Amino acid sequence: MLANGEIQALITLLGDDDTHVRNVARERLLQIGEPATAFLREAGRADLEGKIRIEARHVLAKIRQEDLIGSFYLLGLLEDEQIDLEQAVFLLARLGYPDLDIAPYQQELQPFNRGRTLTRTDCVALLYRANHPFHESFLEPARPHDIIARLIRNLIFAYHYRDDHAKLDVLNRICQALEPS
Repeated sequence: MLANGEIQALITLLGDDDTHVRNVARERLLQIGEPATAFLREAGRADLEGKIRIEARHVLAKIRQEDLIGSFYLLGLLEDEQIDLEQAVFLLARLGYPDLDIAPYQQELQPFNRGRTLTRTDCVALLYRANHPFHESFLEPARPHDIIARLIRNLIFAYHYRDDHAKLDVLNRICQALEPS
């Protein structure tokens, strides 16, 4: 385990004029991963030389992406009954909002329709109000893996529309991580 001073020194090297030194420091910080995130977050906010601040933000984003992909890999290994869909949704939210603190949302979430189970009639009425046709297949149970895959496909469509290739790349890697081996 590296000492705090060593991590700080690596972050300082992100501003070095020598590209090779910057690349070595970046790769080492990526290898360190989670233990470096607090220092990188601080460097990304601090009034440091612009190059260090920008590089620290990039390294932090890369570490978070790898952690996110790893979390989805583990999620893909779970059986349907073991999956917490709320946690999966919050994981996906971290793609767009990496600093999201989910605790307040978990406490404030109110279930749709006051927690009452929707009847067939409720579903037909909701879809009718949204100008959407109803199909009996909509009432078939969906596996948690399928729900997560649908959420990801919707995000892929949205990020494709925005032409956000970085997020598309992460989502495609998440899809691969979720696929059974």
